[in-house]
Amino acid sequence: MGLQKAEALSAIDLFFGGCYDKQSFDSMWAKVLHNQFHDIIPGSSIVVIFGPMFITTLATVGCDPLLVAAMLPCICGVMCGITPPLGLGMYAGMTMAESDFDKTFKNNLWWVGAQFVMEVAVLMGWLPILGL
Repeated sequence: MGLQKAEALSAIDLFFGGCYDKQSFDSMWAKVLHNQFHDIIPGSSIVVIFGPMFITTLATVGCDPLLVAAMLPCICGVMCGITPPLGLGMYAGMTMAESDFDKTFKNNLWWVGAQFVMEVAVLMGWLPILGL
């Protein structure tokens, strides 16, 4: 919303004899549009799709870009959580093994939640990572 307002004010300034930096606005809009979430199948949060967006966004808020890049597979993995294909596979496998789906599903949620908490702790700098 801020970029939209800035561009509108710049256009008004141009009308009154000021300047409009087209190259800067084109560059900023390109970043914004590149990082927009678009047409991604739920559960397909892969590094190729989300990588540039995560590195740019987390570096902007002060995270080490190298650390973010190193953690991309983990970040994208926890975003998937329990996807429909994983859930279906778990259900089919546990049905054949006559296992309790509810207990296994809850156990899986704990692991996904713990992974997410650890990633936040590392990215916030609360847990030191040797070499990074």
